[in-house]
Amino acid sequence: MEMEMQMDDLPARIARLVHSHFDGLPTRSKPILRDDGTREWIPMSGIVVVRGENTPEEELTCVAVTSGAKCLSASQIPHCKGLVLHDWHAEILALRAFNYWLLGEVRGVIEMERSAAAAAAAAATTSTASASAGTGIVSVSEAVSEKKKTSPFVRRRPERDQHTPASTPEAAEAETEPPKQKKKTTSPPFELHPSLKIYMYCTCAPCGDASMELTMAAQEDPTPWEIQPHPQPQNLPETPTQTPQEPEPEPEPNSLLNGRAHFSQLGIVRRKPARADASSTKSKSCSDKLALRQVSSLISRQMGLLVAVTRNAYLAGLVMPEGEISAVGCGRAFGGGVGGGWGLWRGGLGWGVGERDGQGYRFSPFQVLRVEGALVEELWAFGKPRGRDAGTGTGTATDPGPANGNENTSGNGNGAGNSAAGKYKPGTISAVWIAAPSGSCLGFNPADGTKQLPKLRGSRTGLYETIIGGVKQGYKASGPGPRVRGASALSRAKMWGFVRDLVGERELDQNRSQSRNEDGVDQDEKGDRDQLGRIVGEASYGGFKKAALSTEAGQARERAMQDAKKVLVPWVPNSGDEGWGLEVLVDNYTKKRKR
Repeated sequence: MEMEMQMDDLPARIARLVHSHFDGLPTRSKPILRDDGTREWIPMSGIVVVRGENTPEEELTCVAVTSGAKCLSASQIPHCKGLVLHDWHAEILALRAFNYWLLGEVRGVIEMERSAAAAAAAAATTSTASASAGTGIVSVSEAVSEKKKTSPFVRRRPERDQHTPASTPEAAEAETEPPKQKKKTTSPPFELHPSLKIYMYCTCAPCGDASMELTMAAQEDPTPWEIQPHPQPQNLPETPTQTPQEPEPEPEPNSLLNGRAHFSQLGIVRRKPARADASSTKSKSCSDKLALRQVSSLISRQMGLLVAVTRNAYLAGLVMPEGEISAVGCGRAFGGGVGGGWGLWRGGLGWGVGERDGQGYRFSPFQVLRVEGALVEELWAFGKPRGRDAGTGTGTATDPGPANGNENTSGNGNGAGNSAAGKYKPGTISAVWIAAPSGSCLGFNPADGTKQLPKLRGSRTGLYETIIGGVKQGYKASGPGPRVRGASALSRAKMWGFVRDLVGERELDQNRSQSRNEDGVDQDEKGDRDQLGRIVGEASYGGFKKAALSTEAGQARERAMQDAKKVLVPWVPNSGDEGWGLEVLVDNYTKKRKR
């Protein structure tokens, strides 16, 4: 992590862009003033893609805006069946929203290619049939226009890169082999355009290690609590791709500290902060999840099958109000600061800054960029209250009650409290807005909210949802569950289903002219599609996660994740929601007729 102070440059423009999008959301997606005078506040995040940074052609695009401050308790996880979000803190929703947007861009590329191919075929047919009316010339012109349509964000990888990563020693060796002897190892067919940089904006400091100093400062008594020494990173492999001889036992759940507790224990993994009387959660803090993304990249497990991890697949910067930045806390959580584990990462694991393995995974610390407090106060009407009288600092929680079935609802900001202006509580409603693909393809399903909000600040809507209790507003996560109708498009089951449908597209691997058999079938294309089809067609989500390890990209991701978790300790798995299959997406529910 690098600290950087800029006056009214890129960070300020990113903040203005995200706030303008949130301001344009319907009132139902925003905090309210309750009847008893309680004023709601909410953390908000956004993902901004910058093209051509520091060039005359620089362009900022807000691709996602999210808000939220809650998560599920550990006891609820086994009942989710992939249809309930485990964690809907604003930052985590933004990460999931980015992958949804990325999936739409991939689908858009495929659709644009399909349209271009159809236009070219029609032009060829028309020009050979008749040129007397001039229709052939017009068709050719249209075909050329269609061919020029491309996504400004995602592109196909060169065929060589799809098989042998150019950064590996095997790539150099393969260049000297005869063509027929080259060993091909399938990699994702798409990648982010190299001119892109990705930034996240947050109105609050991420809960967990990065905000502990802010949390301590907000306490009436910041005296550290006594606790046994926390576990230290150990058994570090000598290289990024080497794994220990024997797997280490999983940490005890009790060793995962609460979000605000034990101030003397810094530089370790924490749970999402929760109220003392709330059911415990195993969901890790936003600080820890963002720290992990410095190694695993922003690309999720599902999207890693389709989009390669490149240098710009990592977060370039985290933009926050200056009052939410603790240089010590952020340095410890995201960089090599005192008490943090990333210094051990560099020394013990052998991953220097920017160094990578053969599949593009690297340690890529992001910058922390400041926005002046006066600007944020001007832009943001739903910020957390300040001062010790207003709550307990970053990382408190409230329970919204049984209405949404959520027993553990943790927040990454101040909770209930009293101030001169009255009572404050975190809002229970979360908002998700995602930009539509740059191509012409439609949304993934008719329930994506685009009819309610077709456009936002000039951008077409790809998804608009309001979340309560981990499911769409109007549904419950408790009891029999939300069923597929109540599941967010960002849920595990929905995202897996979207990827499965996309893998079924014949055009996923396009224009390979080599290794075609007598029937004109590209055997490489068929083999790649069959392999991906087997992976996404597994009977259970747990099986899907294991099957993804059969690809080199999946293996590289797992190695990087495991290496990072040698530093991020104790990393207690939030398991229990893997035993279901895509049959949960089949809606067999019918309403009973009234007599």
